Amino acid sequence: MKQRYSRRHEKLRTILREERIAAGLTQQQLADRLKRSDNFVSYVERGERMLNVLEFIDYATALNIDPRKLLARVMA
Repeated sequence: MKQRYSRRHEKLRTILREERIAAGLTQQQLADRLKRSDNFVSYVERGERMLNVLEFIDYATALNIDPRKLLARVMA
């Protein structure tokens, strides 16, 4: 079976999930902060939905993380 996403995407998904949990947020609470549907965060964390750059910035901001620092973690 062909791999759907790159290792960096897998790393991003893992980091986003870890940061959400560290912030003490449920998927629903984060979706509310993002003003998105209740399934949005779940889709992102499962890899069914990729974020564009503007969504990434909003996602990081909703987690109270500087998007540049979050991107640096993904690129490390």
